[in-house]
Amino acid sequence: MRQVIYPDFTITPSLPINYKDVTAFCKDGLQYKTREVFKLELLHTFIFSTGLIYKPFSLLPESAIHETWFQEKNMNWYSPVRILKDLIRKRIRILPVKEKYVSLFDEWSSNHYHLHVDLLPRLLFLNKSDLTQLTLILPDKIYIKESIHSILNIFGFTFKKVLFIKPNEIFFVKHCLFISKTATTGLVHAPLMLQLKERLSIPKNMVIKFPKRLYVKRKNTTNRIVLNGEIVEKVLKENYGFESVDFDAYKIEDQAKLAADAEIMVGMHGAGLTNILYMPKGGKLVEFRRDGIHLNHCYWHLASSIGIEYSIVFGEPDEKSKVLEGLGCNLTIDINQLKTVLDKVLAVNRID
Repeated sequence: MRQVIYPDFTITPSLPINYKDVTAFCKDGLQYKTREVFKLELLHTFIFSTGLIYKPFSLLPESAIHETWFQEKNMNWYSPVRILKDLIRKRIRILPVKEKYVSLFDEWSSNHYHLHVDLLPRLLFLNKSDLTQLTLILPDKIYIKESIHSILNIFGFTFKKVLFIKPNEIFFVKHCLFISKTATTGLVHAPLMLQLKERLSIPKNMVIKFPKRLYVKRKNTTNRIVLNGEIVEKVLKENYGFESVDFDAYKIEDQAKLAADAEIMVGMHGAGLTNILYMPKGGKLVEFRRDGIHLNHCYWHLASSIGIEYSIVFGEPDEKSKVLEGLGCNLTIDINQLKTVLDKVLAVNRID
């Protein structure tokens, strides 16, 4: 039975610090609606490695990333004939019938941002007794396997077990709990993100003194590159005392510690900025964006939801037809605008 556990409502995020300079860019993000969140107890369910759930034969649309888009491109019906073929091919793994499972992931859950913003808030609807009786199903992806136990520990979620589903594998479970997304992907459920932040318990045994001002670099990537990165890095370090950090080089516990000790982050739109979730309230984020076309305002809305002050610095895209999000364009950052924004955000006189 479908049980509504949180009604939808309208969110009005706090404005960026430099809103007057980016008003046109922000106009489509000034208000948005969350989703009605519901819980389902499913019986005799098929769970695919992409997170799709069939109950028992028809698709549960909310298990897809974008319901309408998915249904146009994939199957809505897991037919008995196909089930038989998958059994013969040994793709289907029948899980112990006495166990209870919860499945909340989708194809994007192995991304740092989507795990924290789309999946973790839904765990808030599980009480301690639920957690100790449930096995959490997640995709067998490197990021997930290396990070999930630490992330769950940091936020105080203790499951009976975490079970990883391999690519092209299908689980058949007798009892499965499902909680729907709290907001459309790319948007943020502000009250739940704040609740999630308040659960933080970051280990304090720091071995080194972490810098207070972080420039989040993107290494080993072919998109969303800062084309004048050396100049940007020099200005940030010499004029404002920033230290550069590549979060990918750290385990999740150390990423959390770095962010927890920071007063400000600056960086290109990308998953590393998700770590503002670990920053103290009142911290600051300056995000590099491209003006004009864009898909969403995910880091502005995330920052607003958890008490982080937000600003934008625009860069010139190398491909004007491309958005920045996803496999997007690269940017040349406007250095004068960067200095102007930082002077305002930090309220200090720079050293030129």
